[in-house]
Amino acid sequence: MPNIEDLYTFINGEFVTDKDAVIPIHDKGFTSGDAVFDTARTFSGKVYKLKEHVDRFFMSLNYMQIKSPYTKEELIKYSQQLLDMNVPLLDKNEDYWIFLRITRGAVNKQGENVPNVIIHCTNIPFKQRANFYDSGMPIIFSSVRRTAHDALSPRAKVNQYINFTMADLEVHNIDKNAKAVLLDKNGNITEGSGANIFIVKNNEIFTPREQFVLAGIGRSDAMGLAKGLGMTLTEKDLDTYDAFTADEILNGSSGSKILGLPVLTSQKAQALVQVSPIIINVACLLLQHSEIFGQLASWHTVTKLLLLIMVFVRKNSLLLVSFDLIQSGFFFIGLNGLLTFSGCLIFIFFNYIK
Repeated sequence: MPNIEDLYTFINGEFVTDKDAVIPIHDKGFTSGDAVFDTARTFSGKVYKLKEHVDRFFMSLNYMQIKSPYTKEELIKYSQQLLDMNVPLLDKNEDYWIFLRITRGAVNKQGENVPNVIIHCTNIPFKQRANFYDSGMPIIFSSVRRTAHDALSPRAKVNQYINFTMADLEVHNIDKNAKAVLLDKNGNITEGSGANIFIVKNNEIFTPREQFVLAGIGRSDAMGLAKGLGMTLTEKDLDTYDAFTADEILNGSSGSKILGLPVLTSQKAQALVQVSPIIINVACLLLQHSEIFGQLASWHTVTKLLLLIMVFVRKNSLLLVSFDLIQSGFFFIGLNGLLTFSGCLIFIFFNYIK
């Protein structure tokens, strides 16, 4: 894993090492959290849906009335150039988050704000998250409420994350590995930091309405694929009763993709959820539609792969299976530990791929 100070950063038209990336101390992004950001990630060094992330980035900028000094096309170009510089520093099976940030900036002599534009990478901590793909990521509903949507729209991805920080601090006093999920002022489930919530009950999928959450790219992927399979998916208000009586709770995000979530109360009473065909069906379609692997795999291959998965599932186990099916063809399965299948391993098993 590369040291963060060895990574390259794009700042205001220049590529510098991370330690040389500086902004003025009077920048409003620093003093007031007055900035916008978005986060994409790589799979095997290739960035996933960067255009969609940049599109959402500009919607957040428009909401915050911050004008970007660069066009969408320029930011996409600079992001790719930055990855071309940083990806060679990765070890095998490592990947990056890539952040785009634009602050409102500091005021110049003419009384105008001068935005600062920053693009930087950080390592994705797979090792720290590996257990979550086996046992699920525990969540706790925090007493800290989500900032009201009529005060600050959650649909804009802004730097002001104190709301989530306070919730995580409270939750980590109970369980350091747990994820805080926030309710709104009416007691409805919203989201966690970087975590859209899906609830499965009676083979139907439910998720909070987009008006009250950040519409994640991973959320959109999961919703589109589920609907494409003919599954019933409804956006509606959900409360903690819906969570504790659910068959499954899933976290959908660009970073974790689909991840099972056991629920913890403040008394740490755990509610385990079991694998259902919902996860397998959506994951199967993700595999089929991956840009590289999907072109090579037939449905027969996919079926054999799923049969292989089910061999590992013991009848009396409460296992959570998470699929991270990515455009480069890697396939992560959380099953009694994190197993990693690449294209070459699948070749060994199936002899379908060159």
